[in-house]
Amino acid sequence: MSLSQALRTARGAWDGEVIDYKLCTFDGALAYDLTLLNDDGRVARVRVEAVSGKLVGVR
Repeated sequence: MSLSQALRTARGAWDGEVIDYKLCTFDGALAYDLTLLNDDGRVARVRVEAVSGKLVGVR
């Protein structure tokens, strides 16, 4: 999965602007770890598996 696809997945899970991202290993699989900031000033971390595109988590 490309970074642009991961960005779309992250924005679908949390309405906000991506302010940071990195490619990391999560449970033995590559994942995009994206940080988003919404209009209310709240920050979320969204994790998307890099191969499958599956949303792993939002916090």
